[in-house]
Amino acid sequence: MYVGRIVGVGRTPEGRQVAAYRVSSRSFPNRAARQCGRSVQIVPYAGSPDAASESPYIAYECIVWNERFAVVSNGTHTRPIFERLKAGNAPRDAILTVLAGLDREFDEYDTPRICGLLDIAEERLWLGSVTANSLCVTPIAVEPGQMAY
Repeated sequence: MYVGRIVGVGRTPEGRQVAAYRVSSRSFPNRAARQCGRSVQIVPYAGSPDAASESPYIAYECIVWNERFAVVSNGTHTRPIFERLKAGNAPRDAILTVLAGLDREFDEYDTPRICGLLDIAEERLWLGSVTANSLCVTPIAVEPGQMAY
């Protein structure tokens, strides 16, 4: 298993919810994070080896949000989780159904799919992951100034 990304949810020192994403991967020098409206996308630099790749794991939306929810993840499951939330699914169910349906990334490293969710209206935080051997979705409680990864 390879984990070259970190997803976190937590609270600022003032107690506001926060989501974080970090790519710690050897391929990231070929990619950038770009904000487009209420979304942050990982995109390859033009002319880089990643730009010519046909891999579905190269470019993806890593954060998307609205007034009620924010979803952060390491892949193409960000938008499907967000759309399920907008359709009225509970956070646990939205994460669970998407992660179970997509499974881990079927790359040479068995990269797990990981995600975090802020339920802004309910003041709840969630983390989820799916690996080759497990599926976990759990609510997270953190004190102001703390993050969970």
